[in-house]
Amino acid sequence: MARTGGKERREQLIAEAIRLFGQRGYEAATLDSVAEAAGVRKQSLLYHFPSKDELRTAVHQKMLDHWAEALPRLLDAATVIPVTFDARAFVVSPRVSHFQIDSLGLPHLETCWLTGPTPAGS
Repeated sequence: MARTGGKERREQLIAEAIRLFGQRGYEAATLDSVAEAAGVRKQSLLYHFPSKDELRTAVHQKMLDHWAEALPRLLDAATVIPVTFDARAFVVSPRVSHFQIDSLGLPHLETCWLTGPTPAGS
């Protein structure tokens, strides 16, 4: 197995934790299972994250960083309506419905596109 640098290894461990927390839930995903999924010994995981709580904090920070970068682009995209059909026949209106927080406390932005026939008389 190729040796991975500290920063890359840390990112790999966070990515595996996100995946396993999502699949199994925070309580059911163990540090052993995260280490195994990342292909490292538990001691290597504990070097980067001395406790499961510190790993969870790193996962939360990764998600917050992701949304801090992605949210402005998503909101900009929600204000631009691409017209790829006959606009006289359909009404399309983008709408950001709400944020949903999952069982891990991670935010999810739910976006809804409403489409349908143009109302009569429009």
